[in-house]
Amino acid sequence: MIPVPSGAMVFGEYAENWNSVKDGTPCILITRNEGIVFKKVYNYLQKQSCFLLVSSNRLYEPYLLAAEDVLEIWKFSGYYSGQFPEE
Repeated sequence: MIPVPSGAMVFGEYAENWNSVKDGTPCILITRNEGIVFKKVYNYLQKQSCFLLVSSNRLYEPYLLAAEDVLEIWKFSGYYSGQFPEE
């Protein structure tokens, strides 16, 4: 996943049913302890009651987040950037 440009506004669609989130879906998560994060989500709800979160920035390691620590999930639908794309 190509990182979203710094300062861009990210838009999402509210996910009522967390089980419907497919592996690798970019999502905005509202969490109890980490605040708002934008990650690719891998759904481990059925097996481990958690999500694997993977950053588009390879400097950050993937990590597991317990479902009880998630308040809301928004599936990525697009972004707006005032910057013109570089070639």
